[in-house]
Amino acid sequence: MSATRSMQPIQDVLRTSLEQMDAADELHNIHSLIGRPSPNTTFVNPVGFAPQDSTLSYAEYLLTLLRPDTKAHPEHSAYALEFDRQIEVIRNIQASMARGDDAGFLLVDDDGEPGVRFRRMVFDKRPQNMSERDAIRLLRNWTVPNRFLEQQRSMEGIFIPRSLVVFDTDGVQLEPDKIESAMAGKLVRVHFSLRCLYLARDHANGVDLFLALIKKIQILP
Repeated sequence: MSATRSMQPIQDVLRTSLEQMDAADELHNIHSLIGRPSPNTTFVNPVGFAPQDSTLSYAEYLLTLLRPDTKAHPEHSAYALEFDRQIEVIRNIQASMARGDDAGFLLVDDDGEPGVRFRRMVFDKRPQNMSERDAIRLLRNWTVPNRFLEQQRSMEGIFIPRSLVVFDTDGVQLEPDKIESAMAGKLVRVHFSLRCLYLARDHANGVDLFLALIKKIQILP
């Protein structure tokens, strides 16, 4: 679950690490957490979230889960207690594995509330066994807002889109453009894998990146 890298552009480190996590067959490293998606820092639409100084190819799906709201939904108290327990487990894991400064990629403060952040790249590099033509077709069929069209064209033949695997309350997998609205205001169960990545820095403390990769999401009734 741990790896070390020297400092390089953080977006490249994230992409490489998430790709490696996605390819790894680690059944023992699949966990789940139930919570409510943050309305502030959840980006699960077809373009996800891309830092302002980056391109569309670096876009990530970001899902921040918060404690179930027991004031509005007293029936969710058991979920809330389990959320608290798992937050503490994650804190203990981070403390036991820490080698440097925490980058704050996993346990986050979301407008004053403790949250857990999950992620996945929106666009994967074209697999070696896929033709350039097929990759171009997949990308052109992936709908993005007009302001991203030029960037999307520059990615043709290099990247392919990757939809999140999200099931509604009836167990039906949702289309990419339906996910965000379907999750709003709902409890969800996220299945994920964990990894700790240590980034060494010259003449300074290194940085710990604790990452949670989204495997699949189930919307609860």
